[in-house]
Amino acid sequence: MRDPLPVLVLTLGITLLAGGESRAGSAATPASPAFSAPFACLSRTGPRVILSGAYPSGYVNTKLAANTVVDARGATLTDSDDHPGLVLGGGSGICLVGGSVLGAYPRDQGWAFFHDSVRNNGGVEHKSQGGEIEGTTIDNVEDGVRFRGDGFAVRAVHGGDVHDDCIDDHELLAGSVTDSLFDGCYVFISARPNAGQDGTGKTITLRGLVAYHKAYPDPTQETLNPGEGALFKWGDTSPSVILEDNVFRADQGTDAEGHGGIPSRVKIEHCHNNTMVWLGPGTFPGDIPNDPVTGEPCLHITTDKAVWDRAWEDWIGRHATSCPEPGPDGVLCVLKTGLPARECAADHLSHALQRQVDRANTLAARASTTSSAKTAARLVSLLRRRLVKMLKLVQRTRGKHPLSEGCRTTLAQVLGDATGKLR
Repeated sequence: MRDPLPVLVLTLGITLLAGGESRAGSAATPASPAFSAPFACLSRTGPRVILSGAYPSGYVNTKLAANTVVDARGATLTDSDDHPGLVLGGGSGICLVGGSVLGAYPRDQGWAFFHDSVRNNGGVEHKSQGGEIEGTTIDNVEDGVRFRGDGFAVRAVHGGDVHDDCIDDHELLAGSVTDSLFDGCYVFISARPNAGQDGTGKTITLRGLVAYHKAYPDPTQETLNPGEGALFKWGDTSPSVILEDNVFRADQGTDAEGHGGIPSRVKIEHCHNNTMVWLGPGTFPGDIPNDPVTGEPCLHITTDKAVWDRAWEDWIGRHATSCPEPGPDGVLCVLKTGLPARECAADHLSHALQRQVDRANTLAARASTTSSAKTAARLVSLLRRRLVKMLKLVQRTRGKHPLSEGCRTTLAQVLGDATGKLR
């Protein structure tokens, strides 16, 4: 029983001191909007489902009672061929809290590989009306979040490599995405109908987001390879947009609609205080609409990478999780919070290394949940050896895709911290 899920809400408050080139107005300084309390859904009364440990075939439950809270803070779920990472549905108002959804795929594959029918999943697919997602990590998947019910909300989500749409709203639903970090999106948000849907009169709110419009191998139509799709993939009947206090990054242009900006057919309801950090050559090539009332440009352009770095570091700092506990729980915490590493954004991580990371996550999750002391000791021994093997891979300075010094140093630190939890 598998279904897809749709939801989006992003909000993020950052103080930016922008420099560098400016176009369409100087780079704005975002205000600091009020943030939702972490894991707000946990304060609810009502049905609760606890997910813990490793789910190598993902988790699917489309018969949940209304207002169920799915507490996945202790769970690692694998997104693999024919097995989406996490699918929820049933009554209205279902909220997902936490959890790590990790794709078991080679990261260097192109768009066609991920868009194949067996992998065309959302890392999280939410079918509930008024569905919510908060505090979830999603990495190395085809789509990030998919919603199939109006009134969706996404808060404090951390997306790693998303090889198609970070936010999939093909059903043209109303919703919001707030206070979230997307470290790599082939397409930032897609609200283009694929079966005659009509989102006229609906609104999507995108507020306080930090999003990297990233190039991936073998794009579908673009001239550049690696390349990226549209920042906004839109249709004539798509919902209108409220766009506030967001920071985007792009390293190159694209042939897709809007040329990496906001296409003219995106109906802007209101926009304010949005920055595009342009790290490509020349001037930013993308389309930039204006607020229909104030006339403010919906994107302020800067070439100062420090603006992106501060936004990224601010989000990580506000959502950082300390990992004091020893044992496999501590290892799992270190790996989840330390990877993917920002310093490795431009590096090619080998399939062998990524496979070791995935296996280490699975071993740590199994060791932390087994009731057998003998089994736990065996899994911890395997986990320790796995971490040592990963460190050797990281320290290689030769090969087809050697890691940059910054990436290698950061990964070694993360793996050292993880190994230290087993001493």
